[in-house]
Amino acid sequence: MSKNKLIRKQVTYNKDGHPIDCLFCRIHSRKETSRIVYEDNDFVVFKTIDPASCLHLLVTPREHIQNISILGGDKDIELIRNMVTIGNISLGQLGRDALYCFHCPPWNSIDHLHLHAIAKPLSYSGSIKYLTGTYWCKTADDVIDMIADRPSLRTSPIYINNKIITDKQDDNHKNNSKL
Repeated sequence: MSKNKLIRKQVTYNKDGHPIDCLFCRIHSRKETSRIVYEDNDFVVFKTIDPASCLHLLVTPREHIQNISILGGDKDIELIRNMVTIGNISLGQLGRDALYCFHCPPWNSIDHLHLHAIAKPLSYSGSIKYLTGTYWCKTADDVIDMIADRPSLRTSPIYINNKIITDKQDDNHKNNSKL
């Protein structure tokens, strides 16, 4: 692997921490095979490869957003609400009694924000993996409550390992950041 690239959770980052290759971004651009069930200008919804129920979808923003730890404020609350609405529409009749949740870092599997929209009932293993209210999994409502009073970090040019690296900091500090 090149010194100028970092790979973390299915995403390749350049030396400045910006994503240059992402599994979900490749799905969005149809460079990667997936079973897309819904898409618009802002979101893509597709079936997961490891379903926890008879219908388990991933709602992903087209914009590459790392994960829930960088979300904050009204704009991101609206983003989450839109993701739930789109998940509900995509699940159809099964969306009436569904689970809408996010895995919390470091338990998220891909470093691209995605909402799990899961029709109930969940499988036994799914009921553990997607057990909300735990330190590894939060409902969409829990995430909204969590981010309501904090600023969004999405405008930061570089975000690695829960640390913001700005353009004002020297290159030596950037090079010492690790994923």
